[in-house]
Amino acid sequence: MNNDELARIINHPHDHYFKHTFGKTAVARDFLKSYLPEEILKVMDLDTLTNQKGEYVDKKLKKFYSDLLYKVSINGKNGYIYILYEHKSYHDEKTIFQLLKYMAGIWNELYNIDEKSVPPILPILIYHGEKKLEVKTRLWKIIEGIEDLPKELKEMIPDFKFKAYDYSPPGTEKIKGTSLVQAILWMLKAIREKDFEAFHEGFKKFEEQMQFVAKTYGVQTAMEITELTMLYIFNARSDIDEEALSKALPEGGEGMETIAKRLVKKGEKIGEQRGEKRGEKKGETRLLWNQIKNKFPEIDETYYDRLKQLDTKEIEALSLALLDMQTQEELNQYL
Repeated sequence: MNNDELARIINHPHDHYFKHTFGKTAVARDFLKSYLPEEILKVMDLDTLTNQKGEYVDKKLKKFYSDLLYKVSINGKNGYIYILYEHKSYHDEKTIFQLLKYMAGIWNELYNIDEKSVPPILPILIYHGEKKLEVKTRLWKIIEGIEDLPKELKEMIPDFKFKAYDYSPPGTEKIKGTSLVQAILWMLKAIREKDFEAFHEGFKKFEEQMQFVAKTYGVQTAMEITELTMLYIFNARSDIDEEALSKALPEGGEGMETIAKRLVKKGEKIGEQRGEKRGEKKGETRLLWNQIKNKFPEIDETYYDRLKQLDTKEIEALSLALLDMQTQEELNQYL
């Protein structure tokens, strides 16, 4: 494990886990088969699904969002599935505009000069926050007075819908699909639980599904997902240390012993860097918060929670930008 990978796991654990799970074609295919409406699946050949390895999220928003673009055959022609993964603690109501922006960017890249056309894109939001997702999934639903406009004007106003799936702790989205997909989704719900006992209950459901994963996909796949998940837990939760990490592993012979040894070694290395960085970051965050409050005395305390989610580079960028800020709207671009 090189320093760049360590830094990504430490600074962006949710992004790392998402990219290494949903970034696997088998996982994405199983998820789509389980959750997309039947009418969509009828025209979509998921056997052609391929990860395009593209990233479209704005750099300043990468601490809150991750994304994946998959190519797939739709009615025998090229089509795409764009998955936006929202992993901040609360939902941003303007996410629909981000989806539209990223889809426009993809269409700009894929524009066929000869045919003068673009392929269809199916937009999907996977929400992974602490609070339940409450969102309008159609653009027209948030355009004021759209229902009172004449048909000729409506036809000139953009409109689209997206599929949204909520895997927050209070979310009511049913966990379904193959054992591999269920294991990952149970972990997404569990990792956000503030209460350790509630987290542990979710972890047990993950373990139950992993037993089926080993039988269906093979022991090697089960070991890989288990190791990835344990590293995710260790870095995303402050109430897990190296000892708890190794004890949480299910018993399973030499394979699990090998994972345990690797995890403890990685955990020690990550723990050292995480401890150093957290200490430095905590001081920088508190100092910057005091500066923000001095400039904007009426600012709500919820901004401090957002500030704590920034990494060191983002804190540094905000510190410099704060000097020239005149309004809180400018601050909102960073938090």
